[in-house]
Order: sequence, then structure tokens, then C-alpha cells
Amino acid sequence: MSSNSLESTAVIAALARKDPALRAEAAALFATVVNERFAPFAARGHLPPRLTVRLMRTRWGSLSFRRPSRLRRWLRPRPAEPARMTLNLVLVRAPRECLEYVVVHELCHLEHHGHGREFYALMTALLPDWRERRQRLNAAVAGLLPR
Repeated sequence: MSSNSLESTAVIAALARKDPALRAEAAALFATVVNERFAPFAARGHLPPRLTVRLMRTRWGSLSFRRPSRLRRWLRPRPAEPARMTLNLVLVRAPRECLEYVVVHELCHLEHHGHGREFYALMTALLPDWRERRQRLNAAVAGLLPR
């Protein structure tokens, strides 16, 4: 297996079950990258997301927001809660530049919930080579997400 390719997802899943240190390694690495890339979003008034690591079948990452109901907002407004960023455990073996691409992509959802023109303009401003990183990630892991 070349140094640029990822281990098979089955191997990573088996290792994660037998060796919780892999999940801890992933959590530490992912937290480091999120902290390194969060500064532009902190300047825009966003809270750092809570980080979750999971083995996902179809995604590299996701960003979720907890939205209170209208009644809850009216009765008892709460302080803003941080979003939850979930990153795929498989990324622990991805090249760092690919992991950075996924993290920045998810952080951009703090500003723009969809994938519109403004979202991609922000991606380009923060990570000018994001398209090349995405291509490298997709090439390195073709067919490795669990089915």
C-alpha cells in the first residue's frame, strides 16, 4: 500500500474496536487541526464546535446545529450552543492536507449552511487549493468508505 493511500476501512474499524487508542489518536489529531483552522471563525463570532469521531459510511464529516423550537426561544432563550462537528475515523490515516480540507469545509458551514456561491467563496478565501485537496482525498480513498 502506498504512503498516500489509506488503510482499508475494515482494518480501521477492527482496530478501533480492539484498540481505543486509535480513536483517541484520531480525536487528538482532529482537535489539533480544528483549533489551528478555527481562528477566522472565532473572529466572526462563532463558538468552537464540539468534536465527535465516528466511522461513517458515506461522509467525511458533518456539522450539526441544535435549533430550539420557536416556543422554547420565546419562553426561555438560551445562550448560543456550539455546533457539533463529526469527522470520519478513516481520516486519521488520510494525508494531513486532506484532513485540513474536510475540517475547513465543515467550519465554513458555521457561516453558510448550504453549498452555495458564498460558501465556496469562503472556502477559496480560507483554503485556496481546496479543489486539489478534495481531488487528492477522493483519489486516495476511492472505494474505502464502508458500505
